[in-house]
Amino acid sequence: MITGLVLFRNDLRLHDNENLIRAIEYSDCLIPLFVLSDHLAGYNLYHKHIQFPRMNPFRAQFLIESIYDLREQLKRIGSDLIIRQGNSAKIIAELCFEFNIDKVFFSELPCTYEKEEEIEITTILDKIQVSYSITNMDQLIHLDELPFSLDNTPEVFTQYRKLIETKSSIALPLPKIGRAAAIPQGIETGDIPEDLLKLGQSVRIDPRAAIQFQGGETQGIRRITDYIWIRDRIKSYKQTRNEMIGEDYSSKFSAWLSLGCVSPRFIVQQIRKYEEERTKNESTYWLIFELYWRDYFRLIAAKHGYKLFQHSGISGSINKRKTGLESNQEENSYQNIENAESELEKFEQWRTGCTGVAFIDANMKELLLTGFMSNRGRQNVASFFVHSLKLDWRMGAEWFESQLIDYDPASNYGNWVYLAGVGNDPRAREFNIDKQAKTYDPDGKFQKLWNS
Repeated sequence: MITGLVLFRNDLRLHDNENLIRAIEYSDCLIPLFVLSDHLAGYNLYHKHIQFPRMNPFRAQFLIESIYDLREQLKRIGSDLIIRQGNSAKIIAELCFEFNIDKVFFSELPCTYEKEEEIEITTILDKIQVSYSITNMDQLIHLDELPFSLDNTPEVFTQYRKLIETKSSIALPLPKIGRAAAIPQGIETGDIPEDLLKLGQSVRIDPRAAIQFQGGETQGIRRITDYIWIRDRIKSYKQTRNEMIGEDYSSKFSAWLSLGCVSPRFIVQQIRKYEEERTKNESTYWLIFELYWRDYFRLIAAKHGYKLFQHSGISGSINKRKTGLESNQEENSYQNIENAESELEKFEQWRTGCTGVAFIDANMKELLLTGFMSNRGRQNVASFFVHSLKLDWRMGAEWFESQLIDYDPASNYGNWVYLAGVGNDPRAREFNIDKQAKTYDPDGKFQKLWNS
């Protein structure tokens, strides 16, 4: 009997899951495993003067719902989900010894911590002589079908987009999974750790929230169906995507994409079908365009590695005018900034929505109370943080990491280095906040909603 183990990472779904399909095809007996890493339960530590959890209650609850939904989906095909907490490599090794596992399957992810985890897993599997299979990142276009190598990924998005639109094709979703092999007899399935459950249970839904997110593949597909087919909102996406109030001004798919509850290729398939059956216009293209950006940030993260998280960013240089910091500041240190107490006070005012700038405060309160903020809001508060408050951009990125339901490391840090002027485009992205407020909240409805 051949026993396989499939590690779920940011691919918490059954549909279009190459990693799971390979594991099912290979195995007579299969262990589907999810490990809640100790990393997720820790604190952000770039700045010793400020520590806040990596995951707030909103994302914790979304993760809990996603894990439970994955377990239910696996049960429907004759399997189950094994849940553990701790170090993935050590847990996998223990399971390999206990159940004589022949092969381990997992998908690769683009950012530094995830890469370190992959190296740790493969190192220990090599040591105990267990084979493994690693699938590509969850991209629209498979890595081996890109018209360039990873190291030669263009540093300008427009160049990247033109290349893939002319020389590559978006992959089709993989066929629906049938039955899966049963889990080994005697294995404890485990449950979600109590500390995570308590964190998720502390969520309080604010009635002003743009949408009430619910995690999992089931809800993700429901949202896609609702937004595209039932409410018919995709046909006006480009015109409404910069609005700030309501459930349907944007797709809100990002939360389910962040944990891999839905496949980006499945979304494109639905858009193409919509274009064939209803209408094809600039809006239907623009949602695919936004998914291209998601892919691009992931490729850039994989290409540049830890540089994405350094103060000097991808560019490797620090511009005092752009960041408000001295160019000789040591990496990962907040101790060299003069008037540290004043800087920390500015941060507290920003994160709690107490800067006195109504448009910024409204967006920050929405994030704090719901775990979500519009794309337009994110750009403005990040620009204000870097260029007006002149604070270290990494602190703002870490707060987003802690608070966002749809947190994705590549997109989050990619956007922050971009706005700080230390990313792919070295130009400073300084927004005129008053002008932005008048353009995107002309009647002040959004500001009144959150500042009242």
